[in-house]
Amino acid sequence: MMPMPRCSNSRLCIRKSRRSGEATGLLIITGSLCVMALVFNICALASGWLESVSDAGSTLELSTPEWAIALKSISLAFAGASYLFYLLLIAIQSKTPWGYLVTVAGLLIAAAALFSLIGIEIRRHQRVNAPEVWIYTQNFFAAVFAACIYVLASVLLVPHVLSLSYRSQRGKVVQCTSIMFRLNFLAVFLLGGAAIYSRIEGWTLMDSLYFTDYTVLTIGIGNIVPQTHLGRSLLFPYATLGIISLGLVVTAVMSVTDQMRELRLSYVIERVRGGADSKDHNDELPSCKISPCRPSFVRHATQRYQEFLKEQSVRSQFYRRTRWTHLIVFVAAWFILWLVSAVVFRHSEKESNWTYFVALYFTYTSLTTIGYGDYFPTSNFGKVFFIFWSLLAIPILTNLVTLMGAAFHAWLRDCSSWARKRILSFKGSNEHDHELEHYSRLIDQQTQGLVSQASCETGVEKRPANLSSSHRNLRSVQADIGLAQSTPDEPSRSAPGGTSAYRQLILLQEIQDLIGATREDVHEGQESLCCRWSKILPLLQAAGTTDDLGDLVSLFATVKAAKISRRVLGDHKQEREDRNIEILWMISLLVERLSADLRQELAQGIE
Repeated sequence: MMPMPRCSNSRLCIRKSRRSGEATGLLIITGSLCVMALVFNICALASGWLESVSDAGSTLELSTPEWAIALKSISLAFAGASYLFYLLLIAIQSKTPWGYLVTVAGLLIAAAALFSLIGIEIRRHQRVNAPEVWIYTQNFFAAVFAACIYVLASVLLVPHVLSLSYRSQRGKVVQCTSIMFRLNFLAVFLLGGAAIYSRIEGWTLMDSLYFTDYTVLTIGIGNIVPQTHLGRSLLFPYATLGIISLGLVVTAVMSVTDQMRELRLSYVIERVRGGADSKDHNDELPSCKISPCRPSFVRHATQRYQEFLKEQSVRSQFYRRTRWTHLIVFVAAWFILWLVSAVVFRHSEKESNWTYFVALYFTYTSLTTIGYGDYFPTSNFGKVFFIFWSLLAIPILTNLVTLMGAAFHAWLRDCSSWARKRILSFKGSNEHDHELEHYSRLIDQQTQGLVSQASCETGVEKRPANLSSSHRNLRSVQADIGLAQSTPDEPSRSAPGGTSAYRQLILLQEIQDLIGATREDVHEGQESLCCRWSKILPLLQAAGTTDDLGDLVSLFATVKAAKISRRVLGDHKQEREDRNIEILWMISLLVERLSADLRQELAQGIE
């Protein structure tokens, strides 16, 4: 989890942090749109925007005035310079508003130049005489998409400019730089391949880009295919490298999504720590009133564990809520992408007599990368829109597939756990019952106030015959705690120096054993953690004192009993994570106990 910077006003800091996180996501979206717009802008510069259609159906591209070509070049120059400056701002982690305002101004100038040319071409098209037929080329529609995307990117940069009072963290900036590099590589790969195939096969640049798009995205519509031997031979390395570059982009999208989720979680945890939402999560945590008369070690350890439990509760609720929220959002986005794009393709391909159902069929087979090839766009606008639409679908489909896989895995795991609990007899149930019985008995003992020599001895005498050796060891250790409380001065009278060194050696040895336990597998017959606690609790007792560990034991036992009863069987990753967290808490308590003993010895030596 990324560390959260501190500020004097907690609520103001959290509010600025949330705006910074949202703006970071917009930074990535803005950069992706700029890359797409630059590709379209380059294609718009490649050739003219109008062509005449003869009676036989052949087309002839109309000449473009030199001043129009110059204006197209100016637009591309402003957009390219603005984008490079934008990447530089991300790389140096700039938080100055003027830098991003320069980027916004450059994008708006590029959009204004394109819109002015678009208006001129539309007016020129309207003045054509009746017998002559003029149509817009794919390059014209590419210019329209580029201009609109420039405006959209400028609008999306505004929230980031407003959040610049809170500096972004380095991890986020590095991740932004990484995904932008991969997107740039994919765009150069698509456009460079289009330029090569345009020369080899004699296609226009837009037709070549249409071909490389559905090739790299593995849609494979197939209405435009290489006809030359060189073009087909080049397809082997080009498609392979293209799919690899697409995989890099997909991986970056997943990484950014996970990072933004963890960033939002850190904001929620920081808000709970500040007391804003603590009431919503305290209901699920076990109550443990800490007496101010408790020793500082016990009081401090109990408070830390309560804070840890609150954070774990917040984390669990957050993951559960965001998983289903994101799944609903991306399912809705996928349906919008599917249904709305079908409307667009139906109107663009009306000359091919597409119905809405045919458009739905085409968009579904394209989104799922089935690509039968029986239907494909033939109009100039349809091909350009297909490029934009297919590239837009990459992040939506990536997140949707990931979330659906996670949801299905959780459902399958729950079903398997339910079946194993109620139908099948599974290995390890004795250990499960052993832990649950152990922690439940600890709760009862703490509730009744029976952590004493008499109660522990009684428990040892009345233990069932079938208890394991580790379980019987727990009773004997509890008796040792009582004996230590009743005769605190005996060790010091016999050999004070030797007893202290021996106790510290035992603490260090137990810490070393626990560190080794974190590297073991959960299924290799490890000693149960409840038996580990039976060894550690006596060691937490300070030498020569009567520290009462009741609060800590009761709180921990209540939480463990609840976790064991809700444990999902078969989730080995979660079991190991919970086990390692518990072992780290054991190590932390032992280190604190050792530090307290050493400080006490130093204080006595000074006196």
